[in-house]
Amino acid sequence: MRRGQGVPVKNTNRICAYCGSANDLSKEHLFPKFLHERSQGSMISVARTALGDKAVSGELKIGDVCKRCNNGPLASLDNYVCDLHDRFFNYIVHSGDRVDFRFDFERLLRWLLKVGYNISRARGGTIDSSTDLANYILNGTHRPTGFRVFLQLIIPTPTSSRTWVTIPDAPEIPPAPARIDFLDVRVLVGFNIAFALSLNSYLFHVFKEDHRVPRNIRARILKSLLKNMPGAYEMTDRNRAIVCSSSLDFMTFVEGNSVFVRHLEIMKRHNDQLNQRNKKAPSFAAKIRKP
Repeated sequence: MRRGQGVPVKNTNRICAYCGSANDLSKEHLFPKFLHERSQGSMISVARTALGDKAVSGELKIGDVCKRCNNGPLASLDNYVCDLHDRFFNYIVHSGDRVDFRFDFERLLRWLLKVGYNISRARGGTIDSSTDLANYILNGTHRPTGFRVFLQLIIPTPTSSRTWVTIPDAPEIPPAPARIDFLDVRVLVGFNIAFALSLNSYLFHVFKEDHRVPRNIRARILKSLLKNMPGAYEMTDRNRAIVCSSSLDFMTFVEGNSVFVRHLEIMKRHNDQLNQRNKKAPSFAAKIRKP
């Protein structure tokens, strides 16, 4: 099966979240398959269930995307970002590093929005269904106004810089291979989309400004957000960004994110259970201990 190809599911009353078709619905990956393949078993996801959040090792999917969209435009976006991953995202950035990041802004933004839109539907997130947004992700035309995208390069945490219950058998704790966090736009005045998506060291912050709110208010809120994003660089249609590593290391980033800390504990317990059954080496999640 080629990258991005969906798995047929039974007919339902649902329609495709992108084109509105009710035919040939398939399962779309929340995070693309290539991320799971390249994480070498260290990518553990947290799924939202009726009984609460649950860690799973499998690839999470959502079944409301038709084959035509799944295997066509959406697969093309995954293929593009797969290439970016092999050239950039797959490498851990360290203190003092500088990256000359070359990219196609439109395709990257559409992919970030695709992942955010998929996960929002699966988890009940804060990206509402929008014909304009879905069309832009699918076709790359008529980009909705107000998008601001920032890139922040997160560095690993040296093991020696922390106190551990059990010292990890590694010199550093690297960033997570893939992660997304949504900000609550109900309280974020002036924005109607806000999330951060990380791929190892590369942490993308995506915002969509609500132009119904006065510009000075939006600017003040964004300035406040940027204070917590040291080293963040705004990406533009120039399709190139020379970005220096942030002073923010992975564990410091984790400590400022209570949801992420809780998810890491869920993933750690899950990984410990897998290790007991399979007697395999632990992943990054198993090595992390709260200081």
